[in-house]
Amino acid sequence: MKNIFSRTIFALVFLVAGCASEPLHYHTLIPPLAEGEKLAGSEGDPRAVSRLVRVDSVQIPPQLDRFELVIRRSDGGIDLSENELWIAPLTGELKSALSLELERRLASTSGQGEARNAPPLSVQVDVERFESAPSRYAFIEASWKIREINARSQSGLVCRTVARESVGAGYGALVRGHQRAVILIADQIAAIALRLDSIDAATCP
Repeated sequence: MKNIFSRTIFALVFLVAGCASEPLHYHTLIPPLAEGEKLAGSEGDPRAVSRLVRVDSVQIPPQLDRFELVIRRSDGGIDLSENELWIAPLTGELKSALSLELERRLASTSGQGEARNAPPLSVQVDVERFESAPSRYAFIEASWKIREINARSQSGLVCRTVARESVGAGYGALVRGHQRAVILIADQIAAIALRLDSIDAATCP
């Protein structure tokens, strides 16, 4: 009986040690810089941001705002991938990624012109759906409000982006799908920012 008990304890310890040794993988929504690419305004880059767009806030359902990737199973259920983690809670990741992508898209090679003197803009993003389905799709549905920062009125233009990206196998492919979805949102915000002379006259992409 003592030998059986000892073997059971040893097996449990071995199992726990094996589980604890599974490596953690960290992911980000910020895609890597292309070879030779520099951010606007950085040393050695003559570009300047043609119009300032500040991402003031990103809202996301609280059950998704976590480090673990929340996985949508093919049967409709939900799993938490405890070994696949964002490097920051999802709200922070989205805000950082959108800010960087907007900076990339609003960079001007001349750094001159009327657009650069235009009033700075504020963006508030409300993510309604953020779904991760490995080997199937990455999906983000978000509404966003853009307005002049110094405007007396708090009203602004409210638009919506629905981005569904097909992805291959593996968590790396899934994360790259979400990166492409973030880029689509940034593309649409930047398109409005570059032609926005009047909130009242603007239309959503």
